[in-house]
Amino acid sequence: GGASYVIASDIPEVARLRNNELRNWRREMSSIRVDRRRGGGQSVPDGTERGDRVCLYDQPNYGGQSVCFRSGESSSELRLTGDGWNDRAVSIRIFGSVQATVYENVGFGGASFVVSTDITNLAQIRLAETRGNFRQQISAISVDRSRDAANPNQTLSEAFRLGQQDHGQGRLQDYRNHRGRYDRQTEVEFEREYNRGYDEASGNRGGDTSAGAFRSLSGAYSGLGQLQIGNRTQRVTDLLVRLRPGGSARFEVSGEGPPLSLGGSWTEGNRGQIELTISQGFGNSGATGRGRMYTRNNIFQRIELTGQTNRQSFSLNFRDDDAGWGGGGWTPGGGRPGEAPTGALIHRGGIINRGSGKALDVTDLSTADGASIQQWDFARQPNQTWQVIDVGNGEVAIIADHSSKVLTVQGGRDLNGANVVQREWRNNPYQRWRLERVSGDLYRIVNVGSRKCLDVRDQSRVNGANVQQWDYANQRNQQWKLER
Repeated sequence: GGASYVIASDIPEVARLRNNELRNWRREMSSIRVDRRRGGGQSVPDGTERGDRVCLYDQPNYGGQSVCFRSGESSSELRLTGDGWNDRAVSIRIFGSVQATVYENVGFGGASFVVSTDITNLAQIRLAETRGNFRQQISAISVDRSRDAANPNQTLSEAFRLGQQDHGQGRLQDYRNHRGRYDRQTEVEFEREYNRGYDEASGNRGGDTSAGAFRSLSGAYSGLGQLQIGNRTQRVTDLLVRLRPGGSARFEVSGEGPPLSLGGSWTEGNRGQIELTISQGFGNSGATGRGRMYTRNNIFQRIELTGQTNRQSFSLNFRDDDAGWGGGGWTPGGGRPGEAPTGALIHRGGIINRGSGKALDVTDLSTADGASIQQWDFARQPNQTWQVIDVGNGEVAIIADHSSKVLTVQGGRDLNGANVVQREWRNNPYQRWRLERVSGDLYRIVNVGSRKCLDVRDQSRVNGANVQQWDYANQRNQQWKLER
């Protein structure tokens, strides 16, 4: 008799339990009854309480209260599940051979993605380009058997359908909106089928190669340039490029001053160069201008723009870091930006790969910008020891002791397989990382800009194997130990 409380997950401190009758439950329990129930409140048959299921938790790392669903179960409105789970889930755990599709809105609407592996914090999963993440944003869920047993042709057919769906909903053309529906083996084919579906829905059925430019050139770039408006000149160190299907374009420049945006259209010109027309920018919808984006082998090199805004002329010239520094390179204003990141020292020492037992290593003891990162037997050399600095917001910079340069995704790329290098610190998202604990003293090291993790190519165990970025797949070559 008396007050009661249903316990559906671990509770490390009973004093935290409260209700209208008791201040807390510490020293107040006199009897307990246990039965087999699932999160939705219905009895689970004997012997199946540990069966295949997907569980949502209201705290990171599978903490707090939880609710679970089995294969074939769904909820179109999580508000009606248990004691209310709409916009509540923070982490997700998979048990057995099931996967879940989670949705932003009730009625299986809005953004969605497939969960086939554990997710310690849904803040890792972005909703869309500018709309935050999935933490406490799930309103509906459906669960079915894992795709591992599915027909591969069915997966590709789904990719085509998702491409058409994204176009119809006005979403950016990006197959990675559906990460979890493909793996390393199926990613290339999934991307191809997704883009085919998107292009067909937009009326582009081949012959127009602009979709290739859209996919390969959109991204964030670090480099050196200058923006001049009237008599005012400011240095530019970062450029964000967004080329969208259908020909719209958007750019954001940042450096000495606050970020400034430009918008307009793009077409593919001769020799793969991108012709640009500016129709808005600098907070003035009347801005006009023209210019060109120069590429080599479909890789961004530099951009040049000129035009008028608010009765003043403007010009933008910017060159990507990876297109070359000095030595004949273009360096307007002279000098290089970048100061060492400041913050609390979290770790100083080696960073060791779980799969190979080898250390993160700057190739050939190089101190140059753009030097590649590899793995090598740990000998505590200065090109193998790193300072991990807290730069705020749960993010870190990882600095090579010998060069004082930071771990960086080359060219600000979002693609699987993008190379990881060292560069001078510019405080851009592709130089910031998150250390996310996998278990014990093992971490995955996730790039803030791309949301992909540090990965030893091809799961190699040999000295000199390249280090790249890749979607996290819970593989040993993606897990790292901090060693002092």
